[in-house]
Amino acid sequence: MTAEINSPITTVTPLDFSRDEVLADYHRVLKASASHGRNNPSVWTLDGLRSYFGSLVDPDATKLYGAYLDGELLGVASAEISEEDGLKNLELNIEVLPDYRRQGIGSAIYRHCADELLSTPYLISGEAYPPFGQAKTWPGHLFAQSLGFSLVHEEEHMQLTREALQDGLGSSPASGLPEGFNLISWQGATPAEYLEEFAQLRTNMEVDVPTGQSVKAPKVWSVQEVRSHDQRVSARGNCQWVSAVQAPDGALAGYTLIYSSSDSTELEQDDTYILRKYRGLGLGLPLKLHSHWHVLEGVSNFSAVTSWVDAENLAMYAVNRALGYQGLELCQMLEKQG
Repeated sequence: MTAEINSPITTVTPLDFSRDEVLADYHRVLKASASHGRNNPSVWTLDGLRSYFGSLVDPDATKLYGAYLDGELLGVASAEISEEDGLKNLELNIEVLPDYRRQGIGSAIYRHCADELLSTPYLISGEAYPPFGQAKTWPGHLFAQSLGFSLVHEEEHMQLTREALQDGLGSSPASGLPEGFNLISWQGATPAEYLEEFAQLRTNMEVDVPTGQSVKAPKVWSVQEVRSHDQRVSARGNCQWVSAVQAPDGALAGYTLIYSSSDSTELEQDDTYILRKYRGLGLGLPLKLHSHWHVLEGVSNFSAVTSWVDAENLAMYAVNRALGYQGLELCQMLEKQG
């Protein structure tokens, strides 16, 4: 399906991500657009895209689109589609080559995606990454605003270099734990004895994590979803490194996880979560220290760890700062309902 549009381009059309030359062209536009004006951005590599699209559980739930002028790809979009309780959810990312912005290309791609993929009721979500001081003037923010999106949440994108991590690691992480607590870790698939507890912790994380005014429903993690997630991570050539803290009775009191990728030297620090009843005991810092020690010993070629944290989440923000993380830019979560 193609769409004629009133802009410098001729067509917006689906892209077949199973064709390597198409995916490479998509990546060319994605990288040029997503990197423009940003300091050390985290952007998909081509090998990472190949692994991701090659391991999709439901390929029909992921769509790519391209906008062309005289056969040249100038703008792209990715759309992740799901539905829950009759609500259509669309995670949308639109990128346009910097020299072709403000010419209606992004808006045309958006209209095409909306016409083809949406039915009411729906929720569209996306992200923008403005540098500090440009939260309200960044092109991505202004573009989303012009389409009717609202800013629902904001986090700080942070980075910890390998050198800073090595310089900052001091005593053993366990030395900061309250009496009776214990640190454990695993690499790869979640051990069977922790599956149920880990699924519940991940669900609690989804419910408790600050999300501002977002109306997106929290994800519920079942044991099967944990297993499936572990398999998807492995199928993409990636690895997850999990550290957890055990309470004196042996129950898991919290966890943190880091992802390493076979195609990137940058690691991704994802969830860090402490159950409410154990907060205020100083578990966050030794837990994250343990996790970072784990990857420092196990991943030889990483250059940095990247993370996202709500600056108003004072406890976790302080932990990141204590580890040596430095702010790179903002991460804005944007949503539109219909």
